Amino acid sequence: MVGAGALRTELAAELPAMLAEIERLAAIDSGSYDLAGVDAVADGFGELFAARGFAVTRDGHALTALRELGRDGRCSSSAMPTPCGPRAGR
Repeated sequence: MVGAGALRTELAAELPAMLAEIERLAAIDSGSYDLAGVDAVADGFGELFAARGFAVTRDGHALTALRELGRDGRCSSSAMPTPCGPRAGR
């Protein structure tokens, strides 16, 4: 389990690499009707999240990345506004 402050510090050191990766992903042709491009972008973000210790799942074209943060069991989720983790709703 990683505290939010430690994760923020770790990610700040990687800012140049993250910006380069976002630029690469933004260059993928992924218009609304280009499903292969949309999937390629989702796969790219999934790889980034997985490398940071997130549990990544795909349901069709939807990507969910979850990681427990801190001692209270709160979690971070990419693009899913639903409760997550074993302590959700407490």
